[in-house]
Amino acid sequence: MVDGESQLTKYTHYNRFIKELKTFHHFDDEYFSEESEFHYWGAAVKIDYLPGASNVKITKVSGYGKIRHNEKISFIPSERNVASAIQNVEKSYKASDYDVIFNYLLEYNEAKFDYTKEKPITIPFDSNMSYYFDSKEGDRVIINNLHRPIEPLYTSSGVQSALPLIIIATHVMNLAGSTAKSSISDITNAISKILLGNDKDKNLETLSSLDLKRVSSLINYQCSKLFVEEPEQNLFPISQYDIVLYLIRCLNEAKLKSKNNDNFIVMTTHSPYVLTTLNYLIKYSDAYNKSRERHQDDFDKHLVIPVDEFSAYALNEDGTCSDIVDRVDKFISGDYLDSLSDILNEKESKLNNILYGEGEVD
Repeated sequence: MVDGESQLTKYTHYNRFIKELKTFHHFDDEYFSEESEFHYWGAAVKIDYLPGASNVKITKVSGYGKIRHNEKISFIPSERNVASAIQNVEKSYKASDYDVIFNYLLEYNEAKFDYTKEKPITIPFDSNMSYYFDSKEGDRVIINNLHRPIEPLYTSSGVQSALPLIIIATHVMNLAGSTAKSSISDITNAISKILLGNDKDKNLETLSSLDLKRVSSLINYQCSKLFVEEPEQNLFPISQYDIVLYLIRCLNEAKLKSKNNDNFIVMTTHSPYVLTTLNYLIKYSDAYNKSRERHQDDFDKHLVIPVDEFSAYALNEDGTCSDIVDRVDKFISGDYLDSLSDILNEKESKLNNILYGEGEVD
């Protein structure tokens, strides 16, 4: 989208979109059928794949030339442990093609350079543990009060799951509002395409502020968008709470840096503790908005969630999704917080009848 017309056209021919989608996400040929279809509607383009089609249709929305922009997008998969649990995984993992794990490892290896021995990052659920990267020693986790660095390979599974998550999340959300890494030639070509186009008479002296704004929107990251699978992975409930709070802080920092509300985080989870934490943050935000003048010292504004910008969905057995946010009180419905407890309570009631003879058992 950033590269413009030629890039869009490239993905509407020779079945390239579907081929690369399969390769990137490890889908085999049987994943799609003659009945398969999907529809995506983004800020600048629509992508439609219809049953029986061999190519996708990409449609530019109205005003495409003015609204297309650059944004930092990152996907942190549930397989993220490989970055910290397998020694030198970037050397041993060799994808035959560019895929989601290879992409994740590239991003992790770029992000970890943000943290040095002099400037480590603290593990959210353990203030006594921090991480840094050394070009000679490699990844190091240090127990602060002992001053003893160890390899992530020898840490707990919870740390191995959380470490890549916080390293990449912090890195990606910090990029909001900053200049994307590009070579001088790439920047020059982008400026030429955007500003001069096919107008041979146009020159730098006749450029308007609107032209310059269009250049900025493609060279700078306008926002950051983070997709996280199972943030709760291998973590004790209170640590899950700390991780969710950390991600929300990262999101609000990105909003401040980029000065827009297009930043977001999507989390997929099986954990009732993640959902309960989000419900707490909704109530926290409501209390902040209603009493921040009288109780300003009781709140951390970096934990405030705009309630109208929050959503939650559950995947049903038939493959459809249900909105699980109560539109009156804005909380996630209690039916989805811990459905297992209801099942166990019913079973426990029957066992109590057997143990204490409080009635007949069917």
